[in-house]
Parts: sequence; C-alpha cells; structure tokens
Amino acid sequence: MDFDTPHVLVVSAVYQLPFGNGQRFFGDAGRAANLILGGFEYSVIGTYRSGRPINLPGNADLIADPRIADSSFSNPNLAGTTATYINNCVRRLNGTTTQFVTNASGQRVQQPCSNPAFAERNTGNTLRTSPLRLGNLREPTATTFDMALNKTFVFTERLRFQFRLEAFNVFNTPLFGGPDSGSATSNTFGVLNPNNGQRNIPRQVQLGFKFNF
Repeated sequence: MDFDTPHVLVVSAVYQLPFGNGQRFFGDAGRAANLILGGFEYSVIGTYRSGRPINLPGNADLIADPRIADSSFSNPNLAGTTATYINNCVRRLNGTTTQFVTNASGQRVQQPCSNPAFAERNTGNTLRTSPLRLGNLREPTATTFDMALNKTFVFTERLRFQFRLEAFNVFNTPLFGGPDSGSATSNTFGVLNPNNGQRNIPRQVQLGFKFNF
C-alpha cells in the first residue's frame, strides 16, 4: 500500500517545574508569589515514522537495486534545489544508458551512466514485470517534536485558571514527499525537489485558556 508506514515511535514526557509551594525552589513562597512562580508544567511529544514506499515507474523494468547510499536529507548534497534520491540511470530503448543530471546552469541534461537500475520498455507491446513499489525504497523521514508549557493559577480549591502555550513541529523540521518516479523518461525522474513543498505542517503555535470552577 502506498500509505504503509511499518514503524511508528512516539515518546512523550511531562515535567512539573519545581517552583512554588511544596516544590524544591520557592517552597515557602507567599500566596501572591506562588501565583506567579508556581504551577508550571512542561510536556513534549516526539514522533518518528517510517517513510511511505515510493512508486516505481510503469514504463521501465527494475533490473537492479534503485537505492543510493546518500538518499537522506542528513546529507548536505540533498539540501539544494534538486537532488537525486534514487538511482535514475536507465537503459533506453535505443540501447544507450543515460541519466538526467542538473548542470552548472541549473538545467536538466542527459549524460551517460554505467549502473542502470531500470530498463525502459515499450509499454505498447510488453507487460509490466516490476512491482508497483518496494518495501525497502521509501520516502524521506523526519523526527518531529510537539511541546507545551502550561501555567495553572490556583485561586481557591475550586477556582483554577490554566494558560497553555503549545507548539507543533517546534523545530520546524521539514518532511518532504517522495521523488518523481512516475516515468523513467522524465527529466526529473528520481529527483527530490524541496521546492515542491513539504508533506508535514510547518511550525504552528497556539494559545489555550481553561477556567475550572
């Protein structure tokens, strides 16, 4: 399935800051000081999930492992405008073996290559032999963090007011989609372009208020 994510890890923690009455710091604070210093709570949720499987082109047969060693955004070579995420070396119908690369002028041009992972086929006369996608060829992944800081004001045993500052994807970590893999004849075949946008949400911050009585 194209939405398969076999591994999902979610880690969460909650920490009550040690300030105010009964805490390590300012434990003997007066009522007014405690309203300001006490009642703080910090929480964090870290999420990691496997990337979704990448679709394979329908106009080419898979003849070798299409993965490349640096298909990760931890590699600085992939932080530019375009980057090759899978092996886009293709054996063409005319017998040549070429791949598209980005030249110094930023144009996509063909050049010879020697390690084809795909063999172009005549889609009008042959049946597809490659699978739709591979379980070991997946989109990029990224670990994201959501954080919150809560402040509770205790006026009486029954009257409480809580203020929440929440941030989603707090480090603004981008999660880009998969490379262009729909056609082995496309000049962007195998390319992951960050300019196409990110799959997850950018950093979002919101405020929340709650009054208990």
